[in-house]
Parts: sequence; C-alpha cells; structure tokens
Amino acid sequence: MRSVTQLALVAGAAAQVFEAPFALHRGDILDHPLPSVSKRNTFEPCAEVSQLWAAQVAQLSRPGAAPAQIRVPAKRAYECLLSVPVDSAGDLKEIDELKAYLQYQSTLPWLKAGVKGQIEPLDIIANLDIIADGIKKKSYKSDYDVQLSIRQLLDKAGDFHLQYIPDITNVFQFARPTGVLVSISTDGLALPKIYLFSDLPKTATGNIAASAITKINGQNATEVLQKLSEGTKYHDADTRYNTVFPNPALDALGTDSGGLSYAHYVYAGPTTTFTFENGTEKTIDNIAVIPSIFDFKQVSDGASFFKAFCSGPQAVLKPSGSGTPSATPKATSTQRPSAVATPTSLGLPGYPTPQFLQSSKKVSGYYLGDSYKDTAVLAIPAFSPSSIDSKYPDSTTGGFIETQALLQKFFADAVKAGKKKLVIDLRGNGGGTIDMGFELFKQLFPTIEPYGAARYRAHEAFHYYSALVADVALEGDDKDGKIGMDWDDADYGIQSTFLWSNILDKNLQKYKSYKDYYGPQTINGDSFTSLRRYNFSNNLGGHTLSASLTGYNQFKNIKTQPFQSDDIVIIQDGFCGSTCAIFAELMRVQGKVQTVAIGGRPQNAPMQGVGGSKGSQRLGMDALYQFAERTIKIAEALDGIAVANKLNQTAVGKIYNAEQIFVRTTPPPTGSLILGAVNSLNNQRMNDTTDTPLEFQYEAADCRLFYTTATYLDPVNMWKAVWEAKWGKGKCVPGSTGDKTAIGVLENKSTFGSKSGNAQQTNADGQPIESTGAASPISVSSVVATFAAMAAFVMMI
Repeated sequence: MRSVTQLALVAGAAAQVFEAPFALHRGDILDHPLPSVSKRNTFEPCAEVSQLWAAQVAQLSRPGAAPAQIRVPAKRAYECLLSVPVDSAGDLKEIDELKAYLQYQSTLPWLKAGVKGQIEPLDIIANLDIIADGIKKKSYKSDYDVQLSIRQLLDKAGDFHLQYIPDITNVFQFARPTGVLVSISTDGLALPKIYLFSDLPKTATGNIAASAITKINGQNATEVLQKLSEGTKYHDADTRYNTVFPNPALDALGTDSGGLSYAHYVYAGPTTTFTFENGTEKTIDNIAVIPSIFDFKQVSDGASFFKAFCSGPQAVLKPSGSGTPSATPKATSTQRPSAVATPTSLGLPGYPTPQFLQSSKKVSGYYLGDSYKDTAVLAIPAFSPSSIDSKYPDSTTGGFIETQALLQKFFADAVKAGKKKLVIDLRGNGGGTIDMGFELFKQLFPTIEPYGAARYRAHEAFHYYSALVADVALEGDDKDGKIGMDWDDADYGIQSTFLWSNILDKNLQKYKSYKDYYGPQTINGDSFTSLRRYNFSNNLGGHTLSASLTGYNQFKNIKTQPFQSDDIVIIQDGFCGSTCAIFAELMRVQGKVQTVAIGGRPQNAPMQGVGGSKGSQRLGMDALYQFAERTIKIAEALDGIAVANKLNQTAVGKIYNAEQIFVRTTPPPTGSLILGAVNSLNNQRMNDTTDTPLEFQYEAADCRLFYTTATYLDPVNMWKAVWEAKWGKGKCVPGSTGDKTAIGVLENKSTFGSKSGNAQQTNADGQPIESTGAASPISVSSVVATFAAMAAFVMMI
C-alpha cells in the first residue's frame, strides 16, 4: 500500500491549536509576621530567601504548627530572580523549539493586525526573534528577564488557550494578602469605585462605610489596575479589568484566586500604598509565596537557583518533613474572607436552595419568588460537570449524562410550574466540555440545527499528522501488529475527531476525500483547512463524547422549546470563553437571546459579554509532541524507515526532537510533559466572506450593569437586577446600549435601549470615549454561527 502519509511527503516536497499551577486562592495565606534571618546576606538575595525558607520549614515541622504558605519579602524574591545568570545557548534553543510548536496556533495572521481598543498588533514569531536577538546581544541581565519576556509575549495575545509557562516564572507567586480589591457602584448604574475587599459589609443588605481608594502607590487607582490587567489572557479590555477583582461566582465554587489585586506572577514592588478619598493612607508589605514543591536547601545564589529549578523536572524536589505545607493549604472559616466558602452538600455557599444541583456543583437551577415567581434561573460557572455519582463510572461522560438528565427535568418541571422566563448566569464560566455547550443550546432550541464551523491552520506538521490519521483508518485493523496500538483509539484511530471522514463540511455533508477536507485554502495571507462541522449523529468519532445530544439519535424526536427567545436573558462578566463562548454565540446569533454584561472598566460604554478565547479547541503541547511521535513511528510501521527518516527532517521532526522546552517548563501535573498549549481551531461565522475568526470581531452585550454590594454578595439580587433591566423598570449603564454589534440592534429589538437610552459614552473622569467596534461589521444576513468541537483527549477550558 502506498499510504496517504507517503503521498503527503511527495506533495509537501513540491509545495512546501487554562489556571496556572500553584495559583493562590484567598485564604491560602495566613496574616502573620514573616520570620527573620540570623544574618542578612546583602550580596546574595537567593541565600537569604533560602534561609527564610528553611526557617519556615523548620517551624512547620513542629507538632501542632498552623498551616501556612512559605513566604518571603517580595523584593528579596525579585532580587533573587534577577541574580540568576542567562543561559544563552539553552534559551536560544528553547525559543527555536517553541516557534515550531506555535505553528499550531490558529490565530497568528490576525494577531498581527490586532483589534482596535482590544488587542494590540502582535507578531508572535517576530517578537520571539527579537527576544533571541537580545540574548545574542547580551541585552538581558538575568535568565528571569528572558523567560518573563517569553511568557508575557504569549499573554499579550489575549487568548487563554495559548500558554507556555517557563519554570522560573512560577517559583515565586507575588501576593498582597491584605490588599484584595473590589469595584462597587452605588446603584449598578453609577461609575464604580474601588474598595478594599475587607471593607465590604458582612451582609448584602449593608453598605460600605469605609472610604474608596483613589490612588495606588501615588497614581490614579483605576489606571494602575488597568495597567496591571493588560497582561491577562483575555482579548477584551473590560474583561481584563474584571480579572483584577475576586469573582463571586467562582468564589462559590472555591476556585477563585482572588483576582490580580491579590496575587500575580509579575513583581509589583516591595510595598503597596493605598490612598483613600478621605485623605488617609494604608501601606502593606508585598510578599512572595513559595509553593511547597520547590526545595531551597541547595540554593545559595543565582547559579544554584538555576541548577535547582531550571534544569528540568527531575531537579524539583519536595521538601522533607511531615510538617511541610501543601501548595494550597486549607484555612478555617474564620480565616477566609466572608464571601469565600467551600461548596457543601447542601448547595453553593451564599446561593438559595436549588431545584437541582449537579454532583460536581457546576450546574444548578433555581426558582425566583415574590414578584419574580414566573422566573427560573440556571447558574453555570463552568461547562465542565464531572460526576461523583457511582451510577456514572466515567467522570466526564457521566457528568454530561447526569447534567443532561437534570436539565431535561428542570425545564420540564419549570414549564409545568408556570415559569415563563429564564435567567442564565454564566459569570466566571471559562468553558469546559464542548458537548455540554451544544447540549444546553439544543435543549433550549431543539428545532434549530447549530452551525458549528471551524478551521485549522494548515502547516507542514499538521498536514502529515492529518494524513497519518487517514492512514490508520484506511488500514482497518492491526492484525499483524505493525503499529502495536489500538486502531480504534480516539486520539488517532477510526474514532478520531481529526479523521476527515468523521466530520462534515459546512453544509453538513461528508467530505469526499482527504484533499477536499484539508485543502489548504489561502486566507489572510496564510493557509487553512476547509471548514469543518461536527457530526452529532455519530457517537464514534463525530464529536467529543460517546453520548447522544438532545435532537440526535435516540433524542431526535424532542421538539418542545421550553422558553421563547425574548423570555431568556444571559448574564456574563467577560470571563466566558471556549465552550462558554460557543454556547453564547449559539444563543446570541441563532437563538436571538440578549445578554447583560457585568462590571468592567468604570466608564459609560458598551461591554462585551465574551472576553475569553473564542477558539474552539485547546491542544496541549503534550498532544503536539504525541502527534509528531505517532506520525514518525506509525509512518515507519506502514511505509518503512526511509519515509520515517524523511519525516524526521520536516517540521514533524522539529517538534518530535525538541528538548529544551521540556527542560524549561514549569513542573507539570503528574503524567504531563510540558505546561503549554495552543488554540488550534478558529471559529468562523456562516457566510462571512472575510473569514475573520470570531476572536477578532467585537460583539457588545445588549446592556451593562456594575456590581453593587447587594448584587456582589447575593446572586439572587443580581438575578433580580438583570430581570428588571430586561423585563421590568430597571435601566442599564448610560451609553452601554444600542451598539451596532449588539444582537438586539441587529434584530431591531427595543428591549434595554428603549428604557435606558444611548447616552454619550464617558470614562471615569467624565471624558467622552470612542466605542470599539468589530474588525468587520456584522450584518443580519451573515450572522448564524457557533463553534466546532475539541478532541476528547485535548485539555479543555
């Protein structure tokens, strides 16, 4: 047999696609004095850090010692990092290898142009070359500066699917234990002010008695926080601003980090000084937290620091002693701020009694009372329900099946109970299992066929891997053991979502050949595959999970729509991305459902509800390595050593033979090789002749509200405030309605805009601001879109 891989080599010769480890959570750090060292070593800050580390390990090994993070002064930790010598040869090799892996990133050509007011133009590959040039010219004084530049470069893309976290950038987590901030408005419409989280009232009925913060370290507080947020992995400026503050929806799950005002990987000075409206000031000491995985026993200077933590995972040791604290020790309820709690069997902390609560607490349903008694509420802080029910042995698929049944019953019961309206709270939702997003849409709109089309970036390494998958499927069975692996494997076999015969074209028809599917097509000066859609009627390779969605297979006769479009409203805070973005796009464009955005910068202007990655597949760099490994090894089994050797000289070999990025990655979770990922699939809109990925199209929510103490501390108050804005006498933030990209404007709906008007947009200083529009205008005739899905083995966000 002359395989597709072999043919691809011939054609190719002619023509030539998440939370960081050790993230801190509020309550992790107890507020007690830092230990002192017996003798200050002013010339070797790493030696002093090592002494401080050793003193705390000794204290924590004593019987009855209280749990605490190992902490050192922020300035001393930063000086230690700056003393680490540059590994010029290793860093240049790392950058070269990273560039090979980044060929899978699907947004490279659009990033070069950016989006006005949202994403600055960014040529990732060219900027990596600039960093490499700086290394050659000896412009960098420490290896920390080199690695920090790489990490921050990728963060600037505003895509939380794109990730590479070098080791040295995660040894210390810089934190302000008593400096957590919140952004609060008096009535949800007035521009919010910044307060210390500790100054919030104890209950939702109380008011903030303390003074607001006007300056941080002598500079305008809002401007400082906006600058702090610039490096976060969100493409929307208002969403980035929201990341500075704790997220109340994630607090209820016990997963929130407390916001960038609490902890970040970037050094922010030795102290933080807050200036309040009443003229008083408060200065706090900034600290650096050392996760327990890092052992400083052999660290005495920058060189020994590099040897201990920058020479591969094998050099990272767990400290000895039974008293060593965990990376995120639990604190007692009295040690946590009042709004933070751990989920209990009775429901989510601070939430009312649910009508249902999924076993992993990622999805729950409620009924509102009083004058809102005709309203049901879905709270979905994540689309990643896992099952802890013994009836579902597979956690992921079981979580989906469990949630599917709970939603079916909830909607049916709500209709019987006379509920006419539905509020869907997606605050904090960063995505999850692709099938879950499509499933919820299909339960709400069972007669609509979701349009889910996406494209891969077509490049040499992916071309050969795609051809390999076709080879394996065509071979049919490994009876002679040539490959020695399962032909039915979902990663690369006949069940693979990468197999062209398992997916559909943009018209839901099967592709006739590999060539028809792969193309490639030239778009925006780069090469891409044809559009692909998932086949939800095929549970053996058509989509992520081996379970049927509503509207397909055994559920194909479900046709009843529980709520009308105008009777549904979605709440978002910009964190929405990946699967959440898929669901939001389905609801917005095909369901014609309107959205209320919460928070953002203090200005009278529109805000996007989806600020997270709009890409539809996150491929871990582990997966990219495995693609290359399988391509070479299986090509050898099918076609011989000569073909394998040829592949090893291509981009496939570049990825397969990489070494340094595995050495310099942050110590990854058990079973992983490297902490890094790319966004591999661009989501496309139906009939969009520009082929612009949704990531680069501005889409305003229909209305915007700011948090008040009542809506921040009690979700029921938030649901009622949104209800009033949508269906009652409530208003929206002036200037936040009527944007040309809002679905209400596109559909000529008067809701929101008729009550709150479209006043002049202004910032916190009262100055007019320009509304940031889409990369290309949205027309009603071309708007029917959502996203495609990710493979089952792919890491999901």
